[in-house]
Amino acid sequence: MSILNRKLGPDEVAVIVQAHGRPPLVVNGPRSVRTFWRWRQMIFVDLKPQTLHISTADIVTKDGVHLGVCGSLNARVVSPVDAATNVVDHSQATRQITEAALRSLVCERLSTDLVEQLTEVEAELLNQVRAAVESWGVSVTELRIRLAR
Repeated sequence: MSILNRKLGPDEVAVIVQAHGRPPLVVNGPRSVRTFWRWRQMIFVDLKPQTLHISTADIVTKDGVHLGVCGSLNARVVSPVDAATNVVDHSQATRQITEAALRSLVCERLSTDLVEQLTEVEAELLNQVRAAVESWGVSVTELRIRLAR
């Protein structure tokens, strides 16, 4: 049996998954946290806002134009228990959901429409991503994309 002793920072939370179906415990930082034998797992969640970089190399639009699309999104964890228990890695999952939704949106549109309606595409993408990551306890506040030919 190994014992873990860790000091939490002011923007960190430890979500402790207990045995026998008990609800998870939440330990807020700054303080020290230590494991016990009756706990199954301790998951550390960072509550600081994160900027995730999105890049998709080559997407073909509806009219056959190859575009490189990149961007960024700002997200933060609002429910540490959901972020720790509903998804393995909330940052990576948020990035993958965003890239998949972005590919889907770009493939449905003409390249000229994308350039002209970039703000509408960003708003639609933001709504799709927000709906997808809501159950993970993550809030996406801003999303920006850039197109390159």
